[in-house]
Amino acid sequence: MHKEPALTASKAVVFGHATVTLPVVVIMSGVGVGTYVLTGRLSPPGNPQLDWLWQVGRIAVCVIAAEVPAWMWWSLSIHQWRNWTQRRGIASESLEKLAVRTLLVWRNRQFEYSASRGTNCSLPSVIPPLSLVRVVKVTAEEPDWTGYEGRVFRIGYYRKNDGLDCVWLVDDEGEYSETVDQEMIRTHFAVLQLSDESDLFGADRPVIGPRQSDADD
Repeated sequence: MHKEPALTASKAVVFGHATVTLPVVVIMSGVGVGTYVLTGRLSPPGNPQLDWLWQVGRIAVCVIAAEVPAWMWWSLSIHQWRNWTQRRGIASESLEKLAVRTLLVWRNRQFEYSASRGTNCSLPSVIPPLSLVRVVKVTAEEPDWTGYEGRVFRIGYYRKNDGLDCVWLVDDEGEYSETVDQEMIRTHFAVLQLSDESDLFGADRPVIGPRQSDADD
């Protein structure tokens, strides 16, 4: 089987800019210039005092026309990039921070959950596969979890025989190592990154491989 080369956070971000940011710049430039040329063929108002307003209107139309397809491309491609990093095992806090610093993504407050509270009340009823979670709470009633606090796992694909309340945790080696239920995800874990994977059972999806290091270089 062909083994894909190891990734680092910086390489993943460079790939993201090449597949997300660069096309956005090309789309905005092409559509903006094209719209400006087309609107230039329209007859401006005969009143010279309104010429400046006409030019401002042209520029506004160009900006709006350029932003719509650019935003659509960014929204689609950034989701694909995130899923790619999750499947390659490079998704991590350091990757997210580097992506924010380099303006690949904006800070995603919607999916930032408080580790101190140990609860994720805004999570969907079924946490999507490939999501990144960290153990933040271990109680005396769970001796088998002693020493697990702070460990990071990925959510594995669900198994039809187990049902959707059986959540498989995938370790750094890509092994389906532990199981918990959806309630325990909310009370004992902090969600570092919520995946948008829509195939809960992973039909025809690549096998989840080893997770790469959090190193930024």
